[in-house]
Amino acid sequence: MALAMPDPIQHHPHKYDDGTEDAKRSSISGASLYSGVSGIGTVENIRSIEICEPEREPHEKAFRGQAVMQSRRVIEEKANMTEHELTFIIVVIMAQLFTQMNLGNTIIQLKQVGQALGVGDSTTEGSWFVASYSMTVGAFVLATGRLGDIYGFKTLWIIGWIWTAAFSLICGFCGYMHSPIAYDIFRALTGIGPSILMPNAAALIGTAFNPGFKKNLAFALFGAVAPGGYVLGLLWGALFAQLVDDWRWTYWAMCLVCLVLAGIAYVVIPTEFNKKGHGTFDYLGTVVGVSGLVLVFFSFNGAPSFNWSTPYIPVLLAVGLLLLAAFVYIENHTDHPVMPMSLFLNPVFSAVIISLMCGWMSFGMYQYYTPNFLLHTRSLTQINVAAQFIPSAISGGLAALIAVYLLPRVSAWPLFLASMVFFCAGQVLLALTPVDQTYWAMTFPTIVLTSLGPDLSFASGSLIVSDASPRDKQGIAGSFVNTVVNYSIGLGLAFGGSVEKATNLGGKDVVRGYRGAWWLGTGFAGLGIVVTVLFRKRMEKSHKA
Repeated sequence: MALAMPDPIQHHPHKYDDGTEDAKRSSISGASLYSGVSGIGTVENIRSIEICEPEREPHEKAFRGQAVMQSRRVIEEKANMTEHELTFIIVVIMAQLFTQMNLGNTIIQLKQVGQALGVGDSTTEGSWFVASYSMTVGAFVLATGRLGDIYGFKTLWIIGWIWTAAFSLICGFCGYMHSPIAYDIFRALTGIGPSILMPNAAALIGTAFNPGFKKNLAFALFGAVAPGGYVLGLLWGALFAQLVDDWRWTYWAMCLVCLVLAGIAYVVIPTEFNKKGHGTFDYLGTVVGVSGLVLVFFSFNGAPSFNWSTPYIPVLLAVGLLLLAAFVYIENHTDHPVMPMSLFLNPVFSAVIISLMCGWMSFGMYQYYTPNFLLHTRSLTQINVAAQFIPSAISGGLAALIAVYLLPRVSAWPLFLASMVFFCAGQVLLALTPVDQTYWAMTFPTIVLTSLGPDLSFASGSLIVSDASPRDKQGIAGSFVNTVVNYSIGLGLAFGGSVEKATNLGGKDVVRGYRGAWWLGTGFAGLGIVVTVLFRKRMEKSHKA
């Protein structure tokens, strides 16, 4: 069966009664990590189906009841999924699922990986294994989304799976190299694969379906599976580390699954989605910008291990900052910038980006330190710890659906503020959680509350950013939100590692170091709350339901 879709190149935005286009209502749907929850507007799109029905003949008006029933049947027929369409959606949302899996699968087995590579079970050293992956996922998104526009979504999509498979395979073989540096490098290179998959996955969904139920369902599912992907990654890594007793198979099995998904995608995704677009690519700006982000990350993440007194740490930071300054100059003097600096002139855009950075830096500390706290202080098995995070998948998925329902009906900024509050509350609870306490007292509510933050912040933040950005920069703005989210996770771990090392009494009090990182996360999330409150009126003017 063939997908009933418009031609991806000739697709025209749907116009609503108020004059806005589908690209605006779907909130930069082609560009973001959690952009599934950005595909809002369920009520408006369903209503648009009714509006678009052909006008009935005069004699039909006499049978008003029959006409209403016929209209409802038409809506239901348009909402019905064909087998191919359903398969297409399942295949595409695998990008979201596996991006998060590749984060969780490493966090849960840091002890085994660290021992094999000669760094022990130090969380300071282990943060490199996780943060390097998140850093490259974020740093390359702006570039890979644009490459999909030029060379075809399907082509980039398949390349993304093959790339992830190749470097997952190599990560497994790093167990024979006994080199943590080699492992860090290949983990970083693995992250480029999901950075290719994510924006092109959202673009495939945005291109495949006309405005309406199917498109909204696809984007909602795309966002809702993200928390489940992290939990599934924890279970994935725990199974291989604990039951198979060989962490390397975590990555070798991942390689096999990614190759299978590449093959399925080749069959399921229509070739019409592989048409090449036109335009130029900002190679110079991309190289300079990505290099600057990498060096800044390396400096902050390397400081806990090598100390700021090591000469090359501050030198690399200075070079990274100079490259970012050069990036700003290049983007202001090129015809087709990968990131137009004019977006930052809008205070609403800048405020949302700052709040997102703060919230997601704190969330990175939650993702990294919470499993380690449970493993190191409560003598739990890895599978047991992974199972304790299952509520995260439920509450996170629920948050995505709540966002889809509420954002067409209420202003976005209260939801955005609520997400920052959830981030902050989770950090406070973690910092105060006693070691010898039942799971249900504080750990369970912490997991549930914190998991509400990501989807709510991304959905509402993306919508505010979309409304604050010019129409011709919607995709770029969305990709940048994706960059901020992922890069902030890695950067937050870098800052958290510095505080952890400074407060754990030379490794003698591990819990004290964890709490230090969580209090830092509380500060970041609290700053996100303050910025959101200060700019709430402008955010409300930018977006009203």
